[in-house]
Amino acid sequence: MAIPTIPTILTKADWDKAKGVIAKVGVGETGVGAAMDKVKAAYAAVDWKKFNAKTAFSQDPSDPALVDEALKAAKAEFAKVEKVRVELRNLEALATKAQAVFKSKALIPKSSTEHVGKIAAAADQMAVALKSMDAEFASFESMKKEIENRRLVGRKALLSYIDKMPPAIKLLESKPNVKDYEKFHGELVRGLSAGLSRQKYLAAFQPPWTKFSSDGYKPRSDGEIKPKLVAITQELAKLKNAIK
Repeated sequence: MAIPTIPTILTKADWDKAKGVIAKVGVGETGVGAAMDKVKAAYAAVDWKKFNAKTAFSQDPSDPALVDEALKAAKAEFAKVEKVRVELRNLEALATKAQAVFKSKALIPKSSTEHVGKIAAAADQMAVALKSMDAEFASFESMKKEIENRRLVGRKALLSYIDKMPPAIKLLESKPNVKDYEKFHGELVRGLSAGLSRQKYLAAFQPPWTKFSSDGYKPRSDGEIKPKLVAITQELAKLKNAIK
């Protein structure tokens, strides 16, 4: 559901254009224009972007807890919408009253009477539309599920690399070889680093893997392999504990 905006017929600018004939007849002040300004002011006081998950965030969050906080803020902001509804109901009442007065004045065109009737109907429709934001609030649950699903898929991918690395490290430790290390580097280290970079909630663990996956970290001789494997093993243990 899209958040309702104020229709043109409920704006004072539109009303000022329509009431020219009415003013000439001299029926007195209807209060409709002032009520429209109050609707506009109440509407402007609401932060409508808070009501939908896609507009509540400048970029998709990586933490489901942030979505829960945003939903809580949206529900708190919704309290302001009741003021908009109150002003719409007031406008509806004034327009309905004006319609009855216009009907009693022979000099007022039928079109003017119908116009205030349309104002009353539009105010009613908007007040009803703003009664609930449940459809908008549902977007937060959808976003939360998406984040949790991405984490689950990402976690499985990382665990796959984590499970493959110990035997590969053990083999390299027993038979250090630069060529074999390059294969280990390309398939496992870089793969793990790439998967980790997509999991923003694990960003704190990314720096060492960015270093490990760089070409500059590759050993230039067989003798440089074991110290590098020690460093990788230490960081692998930290990451494994964080995920599991």
